[in-house]
Amino acid sequence: MTATPVIQRALAELIGVYILVFAGTSAIVVDNFSGGAVTQLGIALVFGLVVTALIYTLATSPARISIRGQRGFWAAGRLSGREVAPYASLGAYDRIVLDAEKNLWVGDIQS
Repeated sequence: MTATPVIQRALAELIGVYILVFAGTSAIVVDNFSGGAVTQLGIALVFGLVVTALIYTLATSPARISIRGQRGFWAAGRLSGREVAPYASLGAYDRIVLDAEKNLWVGDIQS
């Protein structure tokens, strides 16, 4: 079995984080606009099913979908600093893009 390059894994998980945040926040927005029709259970199911789908499609640990999981792997000595850096930079990019998209599509949602 050959090792997958770090940048390829990081890009796959960039896509995974985008899908997770996009689907999860979409469920929250739909719940807000529909007056609570989705419910908290529905939102939790969306997040859980998306994580399950990502694990199967990306063939990765759920902890690697989050930069916090990456830091945990690094602290435990399972990843080197060179492997964590691409995840951290792509994670920051993901947060910037998703926040910009939320502001563009939804605006500020008052709770």
